[in-house]
Formats: sequence, C-alpha cells, structure tokens
Amino acid sequence: MFQLKYDPLTLDPHPRDFVVITTPGVPEWQLEQLREEGAIIASRPLIDHLPLPEKGISRYAEVYTKLFIFNLTDYERVLFVDADQLMVKPLTGIWDDPNAWPESGMAACGESKSAWDHPTPIEDQNYFNSGFMLARPDEKTFNELLHEKDFDPWFPEQVRLVGGFGLPGSKC
Repeated sequence: MFQLKYDPLTLDPHPRDFVVITTPGVPEWQLEQLREEGAIIASRPLIDHLPLPEKGISRYAEVYTKLFIFNLTDYERVLFVDADQLMVKPLTGIWDDPNAWPESGMAACGESKSAWDHPTPIEDQNYFNSGFMLARPDEKTFNELLHEKDFDPWFPEQVRLVGGFGLPGSKC
C-alpha cells in the first residue's frame, strides 16, 4: 500500500481507491490500521466450496479470496496486486494501455522466464500470474468462477482463473 499511495518513486498521481479484501480471520486492529493508512476494507466470507490441492492444508484456505475482485462492481476496473509484488515505477500507464480493456474482462501477465527481454505484446500463453491482474468486475463472471469445481487445484485460484478465462489468450 505504501508504494502505491505514498512512495514518491511509485506513487500514482491520480487519486484511486486502495481496496483490501479481507476474510473473517483478520483481527480488528489490523483492519483499523489499514483504514488509518487510507485503505477501504471489503470484508468477504471465505470461499470454502472450491477444491484445494491437499485436504486439510489450511494455508490454501484463503487463496480463492482474490476471486472477489470480480464482485467489486462499484468499480469499472480493479487492479489486483498481491502483497509480494514489488513496484519499481508508477503504474499509472497501465490504466491507459490498450491491452487493459480486453474483451474477456481480464488482463494479466504470463509467466515469463525472460522477464526483461521479451516481445511486446507478450505472446499468448496458457498460464498467467494471478498476483498482478487488471479485471472488469462483473457479477455474472464472479458467479461463473465460483460455480465450476471440476479442475486440478495445484495452484487453486490461478488454475481456476485460467480455466475461467479460456486461455490461451491472456496478454500483458
């Protein structure tokens, strides 16, 4: 949050909401700290009916939470950024990029072994990084993502999103 809202090197000069999707297990003091720093809290229940890679492994229990970006229908588009993403420059240009308005409602980056040396636009791939994606919230899409249960959950939310958006075809 600091990088996007306050760091002079990566600050977005346009005022944008910073929404944090939380689940019931987040302590109130942490929610209050996020609010004090300028976050909007979107409390959501756990999505607990979709398959996990290993039964009884709780570390995967909250990974489907990012599907709720499609439920944030107060917004025209939502940029989802996992907490482990490092910004090195402002992301302002992403909002104006022609690839940021795909027909599917999802723009995401493929997994690239050559992070700095690749063609632009990135070639179609059958997999993308769900830790950084631009989505158009849509209730129908959200419900469709929650409905399908017949998939291999080796990376649960990523595999579900890849299937839900009919890859290949994701571009960055």
